[in-house]
Amino acid sequence: MNPWEISAKGNPLHISTCMVEMRENGWPCSVDDLIDPVTSAADTQARADCAARNGEVMEGYTQCYCTSSKTLYPVGVEKMVMQFEHAINSLYLGANTAFSDVNHSSSKLPGEDGAVTTRVFKYDSEEVFKEFTPGDVISLTIEEWLEVGGIADINGYSEAGPADYIDGVTYPRYRTAGVGLEVVVEFHNRQKSDDKPFAPGLHYSKDIIADVRVTAEKSNWAGAGPKVHYEVYPSGPGGSQTYDKIFQYRQGVAIKFKSAGELYKFDWQYVINVLLGGLVFLFAAKAIANTAALYFLGKTSSMIRNRTRENFDINSRFAEIGMKAALAALQFSKVDHDTDAVLEVEDLVVAFARLHGITAEQAIAISKVVLAQADKDGQKVGKSAKVGNRPKKTSTTNPYDKDGLDFAEFLMAREGGQMIPFDSYLGLIEKEASKIDYQTKMTDEEMAKLFYEKRAVFHANREHELGTPAPTQENTIKEA
Repeated sequence: MNPWEISAKGNPLHISTCMVEMRENGWPCSVDDLIDPVTSAADTQARADCAARNGEVMEGYTQCYCTSSKTLYPVGVEKMVMQFEHAINSLYLGANTAFSDVNHSSSKLPGEDGAVTTRVFKYDSEEVFKEFTPGDVISLTIEEWLEVGGIADINGYSEAGPADYIDGVTYPRYRTAGVGLEVVVEFHNRQKSDDKPFAPGLHYSKDIIADVRVTAEKSNWAGAGPKVHYEVYPSGPGGSQTYDKIFQYRQGVAIKFKSAGELYKFDWQYVINVLLGGLVFLFAAKAIANTAALYFLGKTSSMIRNRTRENFDINSRFAEIGMKAALAALQFSKVDHDTDAVLEVEDLVVAFARLHGITAEQAIAISKVVLAQADKDGQKVGKSAKVGNRPKKTSTTNPYDKDGLDFAEFLMAREGGQMIPFDSYLGLIEKEASKIDYQTKMTDEEMAKLFYEKRAVFHANREHELGTPAPTQENTIKEA
């Protein structure tokens, strides 16, 4: 048979391995031999021809026809060669993609830009069955294409039903039932040596490889279906026509092609876009979680809102700092062992002496660390020039102030540095207090008098303990 008789191009490509051929020819039946002897003679000859090919005559009054069938198996069809070439370019990938410059083909020769190496893999394996260099036509016999698809023998039994009606277990052979093959051509630019996407340095490889893998569909019948050919076209009046036609129902190997793959190219802009998109979603997720926690958990949400939210009021903040300063003043005076209005290492050591379970060395070490770090933090934020009894020494070589801590530095250290400097606070608080009309038991003048009297007592006590002269009220007012 001519190869054209058993093949049909398309997707799928069909190669016939079995053809069920049915022939039907018709003629006018003889109604009365005496009236129409010519028709009678033709009818007799047609019936004889039908019997000769083991056909069956069917009559419909004036229309007779004969049907016969036979099955044909083309010999050596599995030795036929199926070849193809392939290409990948910007028309396939899209002109607006990162690979708009790709124009590769298996037909290009080695060394040409766009040359493609093609590898056909064994069935369900990473082992190469055959490799084709650029410029070669991808060519295997039907028998080999079946082998790489997982079918060792075209005469083997398929899984396509139904089973034989006699024994109920035997299925038709592949040559009879046919088989579908899916040929997937996967394009990629991974490294041939280690199958990694990129060469060292995130290099974009323009060397494209085509990997071909074949999968067989073993449980379905496959074929090109029926084809009708007229040896004699119908003629004569309807109901008594003369004709001769042949039906061919073809089963065989149906080869369907499919392209796939991935090309790798490192794109910093894409990476940045993904990271930014991820951050946006994280912020959105955080906002959603916060909203759910603050408003949709019943009484728990009320507790969370009270704990996590704070209505800022500058007067409340001033009051808070003032109260902390008052309490800190008491603590400062207790720790200031030598009552010189400056905390020194010796003052803290004396304070630690009240504790059991701590050695003198440990107390000294702790005191030095506290004073050094607190004094250093005070320099970062800004030191007070108005609070304290003596000016601080400055050093251009040592960031640590060895003169100890005045009250402003003490307060800053106590709050962990999370507040404005105390001298700045004092400058602001007088302006804010002038806006407040608050009734007190004593007038401002009486409270100022009380303040300076207490300060005089404090300095008198210090004079008694240290033998230093107490400042006069005039100097104290000037200092404040």
